[in-house]
Amino acid sequence: MKKSVLALFLLSAATLLAATPNPADYPVSVHVISSSVNVKYEGEKSPTYDYEDIHVLINGNKYTLETSDHSLVSAGPLAPGDYPAKVVENLHQRKYTVVRHYVLLFPDGKTATFFLNGRSE
Repeated sequence: MKKSVLALFLLSAATLLAATPNPADYPVSVHVISSSVNVKYEGEKSPTYDYEDIHVLINGNKYTLETSDHSLVSAGPLAPGDYPAKVVENLHQRKYTVVRHYVLLFPDGKTATFFLNGRSE
């Protein structure tokens, strides 16, 4: 009985440690300039959904990123500041376009995926 309790405890501890993201895996620095939570109405028969836009600087370039991660959006606008991130998708279908997804790591260890939906000079 004691051995099974100990094994269960160790397994639980290992699972918790494995679930915590490693900041070293998030090499991109994303500086959030501003953020806004938006509501989009699709019409009477379509659902309403919330999403968040953040205006960011990444390597000196200005982008707008968007997420519909409900756990983040429902908590309100993201605070301006620097967040570690990683690129999880980076497709260049043409030389002048890009499809890119970032995963941002927050101070509490939670993450959210944002997709690139705007670029400016």
